[in-house]
Amino acid sequence: MRYFTLFLLIACFFLNPTEGYSWGNINTHPTINEKSYDFFIDSITNSSKKYNDIKFAEIKFTGNGFDINNFTKNIGLNITEPKGLLSDRNYTMKEWLIEGGYSADIPAIDMGLRHFYDPLRKFNGTDYLTDIPGVVPNPQISAKKWALSNEWAKANDSRGSSWVKALTYYKNGMEKNDDEFFAESFRALGHTMHLVADMTQPAHVRNDGHMREEPIEDTVDTNKKYVTFASSNMQDNLLNSIFSIKESKDKGLKLENIFDLLSKYTNQNFYSDDTIYNKGDNNIDNPSILPRNKKANYDSPQFNTPGVVKGKDGISYGIRLNNDIYVPLIEEEYKSYFTRNNPTTKSYHVPIYFAREQSKYLIPLAIRANAEVINSFIPTMTLDFSVKRDERDSVLVEGLFKHHIDKDDEWKKNIGEEIKYNGMGNIIITGKDGERRIPVKFTQGYCKESIENYKKEDVIVLEVEAGGLKYRSEFSPCRKYDDLIRTKSLINQNSKYNPNRRRPVDLVIILDSSGSMKESDKNSLRKKAANYLVDELASIDRVSIVDFDDSALVRASMSNNKDALHSAIDAIDSSGGTNIGRGIEVAIKEFHKVGWIDDRSQLAILLTDGNDENGQPSVLEAQVDAAYSNWLHIYTIGLGETHNKELLSKIANDTGGEYFVVRDASLIETTFDQIALSRNINLTKDTDKDGISDWAERKGFVLLQPEDGQEIPIKPTDPYNTDSDHDGYSDKQELGDIFINSSNRELYVVGLIDGCNKYLPYSSDPNDPNKIPRSN
Repeated sequence: MRYFTLFLLIACFFLNPTEGYSWGNINTHPTINEKSYDFFIDSITNSSKKYNDIKFAEIKFTGNGFDINNFTKNIGLNITEPKGLLSDRNYTMKEWLIEGGYSADIPAIDMGLRHFYDPLRKFNGTDYLTDIPGVVPNPQISAKKWALSNEWAKANDSRGSSWVKALTYYKNGMEKNDDEFFAESFRALGHTMHLVADMTQPAHVRNDGHMREEPIEDTVDTNKKYVTFASSNMQDNLLNSIFSIKESKDKGLKLENIFDLLSKYTNQNFYSDDTIYNKGDNNIDNPSILPRNKKANYDSPQFNTPGVVKGKDGISYGIRLNNDIYVPLIEEEYKSYFTRNNPTTKSYHVPIYFAREQSKYLIPLAIRANAEVINSFIPTMTLDFSVKRDERDSVLVEGLFKHHIDKDDEWKKNIGEEIKYNGMGNIIITGKDGERRIPVKFTQGYCKESIENYKKEDVIVLEVEAGGLKYRSEFSPCRKYDDLIRTKSLINQNSKYNPNRRRPVDLVIILDSSGSMKESDKNSLRKKAANYLVDELASIDRVSIVDFDDSALVRASMSNNKDALHSAIDAIDSSGGTNIGRGIEVAIKEFHKVGWIDDRSQLAILLTDGNDENGQPSVLEAQVDAAYSNWLHIYTIGLGETHNKELLSKIANDTGGEYFVVRDASLIETTFDQIALSRNINLTKDTDKDGISDWAERKGFVLLQPEDGQEIPIKPTDPYNTDSDHDGYSDKQELGDIFINSSNRELYVVGLIDGCNKYLPYSSDPNDPNKIPRSN
């Protein structure tokens, strides 16, 4: 009997090779881990203060693993299978993560059963997989528990895909100065990332062992190029709806929340092939369908769930994610004419071509989530040192390499003790006589070294390379300057804001042309602002011009023909009443003409000085709803004191835009600048060619005093005059280097520091002819 049971166990898995595999560990999981690391480096490290003084080094660590250039399908029972392929490997952190994406599924029969998590606990209150053959031993543990709990230690099981294991080994590596710990740590992190990625695979967040097949994972894993293609489909609005990106920038999201957010989202918006369920009412358009595996009835998605729509072919259903992106879900299986037209015999499946479309949105979720996992894994550590003169020509350097565990929720929760580094570092001294490198030993995160022949102008750098990262701290005459700039999150842009890559923009500028504008905008400054914004947009962007009074008129259809757009803006007059709803309605029709394209941002800027006196509230509300449902962000600008503040604020809030109050028409241009910058539109126009962009001169600056950190406002300069105060010195000469705060876009100039020639400092007020640069 014992041999018969063993035969059934093995036969079951050989006849059903998809059992237990998630996205597939040959191509998909390793590629997801690879792309997650790339996204983490390219996006998160560049936007978080946590990584200001850190570089990720290409250091290799030796440990036990598989050949990342030759992954082999494995459905065996033994950890060493495929035989002979598990041996010492010398990999970087990124390569160990790739290896972990593969080895998390080995041995497949045993490990695969631990890669499921049902956040809704639909089958008898259990969150682990029960849809397996009766002869197969069930470990009764969910992916979430397998990743986050310390089961691997309790069971003395070296195969455990444990988050705690990854953190523990990393701490051991930092404190015991042993590279093998880092290899094990990164491999365990790769295992954890594999489990997180499984939370974007529908069968793995439902009680579905997919005994027959699973179209999504079966079709995707066969083609690495397709996985890479799907990886590039990073939909910002979809990702931001699931993850609270703002909260995660420095600390990282809590891993428990990542599991729950991802699994619930996937569970409630996607079907797996064996769990298609529709309560229905035995109607031909709303049939009753039971899941093929008869394990659990999931209430969402259903054919009548908001967002679920019937396909144009009449036999398929899809879903609109965030009311924005259409993704096909299931298609009716054709058996015969009679079954298709009988609501009691209809059946549905996930066809291969639908599965690939779904993966284009699920794989990026796995990548974005796992970038957050890496962010939470990297400890917040700072390297700092002091320099004290101990003799006439020597100094004492004391360094502190500290782990700020209070800033690392996952470290604090799971480890509870900060890392105390034991290992080597280097002191690098650079001066007129060249460079000197002095090795220094850290004990419990502290080092001390006396440096002889030190000169005042020498620059001292303390450097530590550990755990795949390179930490660097510098002491120089410019250090106070650098610390101030870093503290304020300033970027030296020479007044030119350099945004992240952005999607092309489709913009409708909706301008009030009612009679009251003759008084509130006597000099037609709204038209000047609109013309300026058109000039600043790139060739990939398109603009339409709409003016409204009692009715609304399209002055220029959506295009990038700037001459035509300028002519349309200049033709706007000032007469008649105010019908805001009509202006929005005409703008929406413009978007309908060109189509609502996923990879373009749809924006509208609405400027008015009045109320919706000629419109109907119900019509306006319908237009705002239409804008919201099509993901159109409307930015509203209220000019003067008579506009309807409540109405404009509601329009902006309901569509995801922003409401601005402009007391005086002279400030319209600055408001247009703010909107453009908030959408990462690069403003580079420099009319007077003084090296300072027009938008910066219109906005004004803040002077930072390095000695005490005091902030002093400086009035805006004249964007049409190189020398605003006519004192013979250009605005650029007087202001010096200009810095931009990367979060609030305030512009700063910084005062003089003796001995520091790294930056061009502020030297005098560009608006006061009685103040000239000090050097003169």
